[in-house]
Amino acid sequence: AAELTVKEVCVEGMDPIFMASVRDTALDRMDADLNNRKKIVIDNPQYLYIAITRSGIVTTFNIAAEKTTQFRREEMIGKNIKKIMPEGVAKNHDEFLRTYLRTGKKRVVDNVTRSSLQRKDGVMVPIELHVKELRSKDSNSVSFIAYIKDMMALQIAVQNN
Repeated sequence: AAELTVKEVCVEGMDPIFMASVRDTALDRMDADLNNRKKIVIDNPQYLYIAITRSGIVTTFNIAAEKTTQFRREEMIGKNIKKIMPEGVAKNHDEFLRTYLRTGKKRVVDNVTRSSLQRKDGVMVPIELHVKELRSKDSNSVSFIAYIKDMMALQIAVQNN
């Protein structure tokens, strides 16, 4: 589809001139479709989806993350991810990020890691962590996306058998 815009241009002493421009609206539809797909991925209730900056500041915190951690999105956006980490991991996390950014050595990025997170009430929740690095085309901007599976139900089922 296309959008047609026509404007009349009047210059004193001359007949009016009509100028037209045509804009392809396909990109608008593609952007809307992409945004809808992102929303479906981000708001998947089966996985916690958390994005952080290169310094560990939370930029995205989905509904599943709110439910599992008991923190509202507003309580986490702009805060360090260490807020929901076990103490032993939290105290070293900033250094882990700096080391990874300096060396590129992958300990967690692109690997599946079993760990835990700490809920607002202090309860530790077993998780399966998948972290991906996002780098801008110029490599100046780096962020990290975590897909996290809450393993609490599986752990309870195993204990009951």
